[in-house]
Amino acid sequence: MKALKAIISVFVIFGSSVGIHPKGLLNPSREKAGAIIPKVILERTRSEEGESYVGIRDITVDESSSIYAFDYINYHIKKYDKEGKLLFTFAGTGEEEGKFFHLTGIRAVKDSILAVDSIGLSLFDNSGKFLKKRPYAQEVLVDHPAIFSDGRFVGSQILADEMVTALIYRSADGKELCRLASYEISEFFPGIQKGEDFFLDNTYARAYSYTISPDGDILWASSDVLQINKFGGEESSLLIEEAATAVPFPDELRKPLLERQARTKPPLFAYVPDRYQIVHHLLCGSEGDVWVYVKSREQTGFLRYSKEKKLKGVYAVKADFDVMKAIVRIFNGQMYFVVNERDRVKVYSAELPGHTP
Repeated sequence: MKALKAIISVFVIFGSSVGIHPKGLLNPSREKAGAIIPKVILERTRSEEGESYVGIRDITVDESSSIYAFDYINYHIKKYDKEGKLLFTFAGTGEEEGKFFHLTGIRAVKDSILAVDSIGLSLFDNSGKFLKKRPYAQEVLVDHPAIFSDGRFVGSQILADEMVTALIYRSADGKELCRLASYEISEFFPGIQKGEDFFLDNTYARAYSYTISPDGDILWASSDVLQINKFGGEESSLLIEEAATAVPFPDELRKPLLERQARTKPPLFAYVPDRYQIVHHLLCGSEGDVWVYVKSREQTGFLRYSKEKKLKGVYAVKADFDVMKAIVRIFNGQMYFVVNERDRVKVYSAELPGHTP
């Protein structure tokens, strides 16, 4: 049995057909500490890319601020300079060395690039030359893995045999080391029967956010509660916790989703929310500050915490895109936003407030 997620990428790349830019209610006792103002540094359009246009699945940035991006289907890794100029393309789909079966994540480590494929860990130099591959004993299909410099990784994964979505910490050879969290798929998709194939439109279902701290700890959170957990190798402990109330999902946006859900038939299953998830992004800066993007009745924006767990401020993002749907990363004191649209993809960057180069 195999749980297929191909259809999910359609919703993740292009988003819903309905534009969503709802605003939470700010707690008046918490003034904004500042603003994050992203600026476009890279833009590619369907007309430029042709029929091969499939958006950007994820990025990494090296010490010289060169950007490496890979797409959803062809698994080409493209290297851009810090101004967004395309330098060259490498890798891609295939069975030969330096190609991928199902690329899920990349990380720049000094002068090399680590790439987590569903069937193994590959290593390239920063010129795109393939160096070696470490195969996995069995296929591991994770969503946006956070990768350690030695190839270990953590990521969210649908385990069809167990009918759960789990957050799993794995070794460099793909073996499960620890299951940090999990929930039953039937909680959001009660119509699925064990043993059948399925496609999930889980855009608004519970999700896990996770990152790796400069100290090598895994920080993770479930999207339905404002709790940041830390895993240091043995078990998770609660790092940060705050009260947060979910914002109701507007009826005018919920109605078309319900209509679409009514039209879907197995093996496609769609989840329609009655409220927004609370935690949408979890990031860590090089100095150890924790950045959490929250949408709640109390506040909406990035909450910034120090290593000592002290709240340093709430930062609004001044942008014309939906931050909740963007892919957000931090590298070299910059916050990057990847925004996939139907006919173009944009990468934005913004300097982190108070960052010292």
